[in-house]
Amino acid sequence: MMFKKLALTAVAVGGLAAATPSYAVVTTFADFSATTQVRNIRWQKVGSKNGMIYSTSTGSANTPGNVNVKFSFLQPYFTNNNIAQSVTAVFLLSGTTTNDAASKTPLPTVPPTNYLTQSIDSLTFSFKSTAPITVGNVTYAAGSNLLSGTVVANSTIGGTDGGFSAGLTNSTAGGNTVTYTSDFLDFSNTVNRSFSISLDALLAAVGSPPVNKGLNAGNGQSLSSFRATATGSFSSDPAPIINAVPEPAVWGMMIAGFGVVGFQSRRRRSIKSVTA
Repeated sequence: MMFKKLALTAVAVGGLAAATPSYAVVTTFADFSATTQVRNIRWQKVGSKNGMIYSTSTGSANTPGNVNVKFSFLQPYFTNNNIAQSVTAVFLLSGTTTNDAASKTPLPTVPPTNYLTQSIDSLTFSFKSTAPITVGNVTYAAGSNLLSGTVVANSTIGGTDGGFSAGLTNSTAGGNTVTYTSDFLDFSNTVNRSFSISLDALLAAVGSPPVNKGLNAGNGQSLSSFRATATGSFSSDPAPIINAVPEPAVWGMMIAGFGVVGFQSRRRRSIKSVTA
């Protein structure tokens, strides 16, 4: 009878731990940085109101191309165990926009200037590992999906008119669709997802000889073409689940189960001793 009560208590405690929702907390779970000084992102204006943004490792490319970057997972399990910290990853980004002129919002500055915002209709990106990575008792082969994202609409490039940096961002908090996938992380529990990619050392050259005008756009037109160096971070609310590593609730149930098994073993030994 005592064993039955203990077993039922262990199951109840485990079930309660599994059913108790965690408090929503926005967590930056990954980031990346450039490996060289080469500008790895290009915005290409096409016509007056069309454009495309893509990763590239050369100055003259006009199609998306792979770029090596340093990628890190930032959740404590990864950082505490030195797993996937600044690993070399293959980065690929591609996005387009059609019939979208950049908007100009006046800023209270002296001299007066504008904040430019360019909408992106669709965007995808991915980070693939270049070497095997072991998480828990699972080893992921080179070429595994560290993180991929698909954005249906409403990503934006934003920055000060004439500035030499900008940002590429989006978030589900505004009703947008941002979908993440990963061989290492499970996002099925997340409510909101967002990303922020900084576009630094921005170069928008015009004229002959070329002069860097920084971020700019003609009236009623999309942003002028530019190149920049991308770094970025990725967040979710709450933190994603780490594949191959049991959640705390699962650990609790396992520990409770080990206790029950240990009690049962001790009880059997006691019965045998009495019988003898």
